[in-house]
Amino acid sequence: MNGADRFQLFFDRTTRRTTGVGNVIRAQVKLQGIIPENQFVDLVATHDGIKLLASICPKRNWYSTLYKWKAKNPADANNILRFHKNKNATSTIEELLCDDCSLKAGFTFRIDVVYDVDLFTHVLLSINHTLMDYAGVENLLASISGNMENLILKKPLKGERTFLKKFADAVSATAYVAARTSWNLRRLKKNNQVAKASIVVTQLTSIESTNVKQYLQTEIKTTALPFFVASAVLALHKNNTLLTDIAGDYFIAVPLNRRPASHKNVLLANYLSFVYFHKQDAAIAEIKKLSASFNSQMIEQARKKMPEKFISLMDLFRFLPPVIYWAWMNLPTKGHSATFAFSLLNNSCLENKSFMGFPVLDVIHYPPVISPPGLNIVFTEFQAQLKIIISFDENRITKSQVQNFIAELKTNLLN
Repeated sequence: MNGADRFQLFFDRTTRRTTGVGNVIRAQVKLQGIIPENQFVDLVATHDGIKLLASICPKRNWYSTLYKWKAKNPADANNILRFHKNKNATSTIEELLCDDCSLKAGFTFRIDVVYDVDLFTHVLLSINHTLMDYAGVENLLASISGNMENLILKKPLKGERTFLKKFADAVSATAYVAARTSWNLRRLKKNNQVAKASIVVTQLTSIESTNVKQYLQTEIKTTALPFFVASAVLALHKNNTLLTDIAGDYFIAVPLNRRPASHKNVLLANYLSFVYFHKQDAAIAEIKKLSASFNSQMIEQARKKMPEKFISLMDLFRFLPPVIYWAWMNLPTKGHSATFAFSLLNNSCLENKSFMGFPVLDVIHYPPVISPPGLNIVFTEFQAQLKIIISFDENRITKSQVQNFIAELKTNLLN
């Protein structure tokens, strides 16, 4: 495993203890028409990527701290591929979003096919995040849908930095984060109950989506990422009763795709680093100033090459024993890695494409429910319509509170 894989493995074990479901990412593809079951059976039996994912698991020798992918007996095809028919499609998918993909149990991923009357087929991929990132899931979708012929299963990175350079980068990255986090991190209030995972998807209309872009270009005048993060921070700030430490700081970690062009079509592995946004509660301003502040922070981190340094940090921390790794992640901020998690995803490769010969109507990528922080906000777009996908812990923030948050978020986006 590389450093980012090991990072995802930490969250897989942490979130499974709190929610009962690990660090599982999912992609749902809605198709026009009914794909016969035998086509999926043939796919699972013959697709090299699926066969690889079904036959590996993480292992480490007793004398080593390094985790590696090792071969195992392939998972039963009946557990990998499941069909659901003669049921309500919406409620069935909601139930499946709470299914686990436990590395320990040997199920790294699943494919669920949900038939919606005789009109639509929904294909839901559930994959343990330790295996791959968003781009990897998109590569898998492209391959099994028939839109990619040259899928690369695994490819090592070349030209890695020396140990001394990695160590210097790791020290710099640690100091950078430590200077912006503290025990008074603003976060959702703690609830001692077992976490309850929920997901809400909101899609803006084409007109609303166009208005958001126009507002961003003519008034905000930053890139999309700082604007979207600022909109979320301000919306949460206006729902102040949800958060602890009124005088505390907002701290948001946003994953960045650091996949080199030579690894564009690779399936296995995470190619991630992070950019961090930080703001003291007393310094929260109106949306334009907040967006400008976050834009400056992003530019500063790019200038200091912080994303590259965080890759070095994660790579070196692979060698830490699990107990020390846990302490490094949890102790500085009382187990809360951020006020909330946030992602901005590229458009799906299946937009305006077909899937196994059937027209693609929609694609939704669902983030895991990791609690703490208990709130994960994802922005993406499909066919010029902006989507906001929110995964959350219902014992930290209720569905009605999430709906109020979304309403405030849309107000910020649409001015």
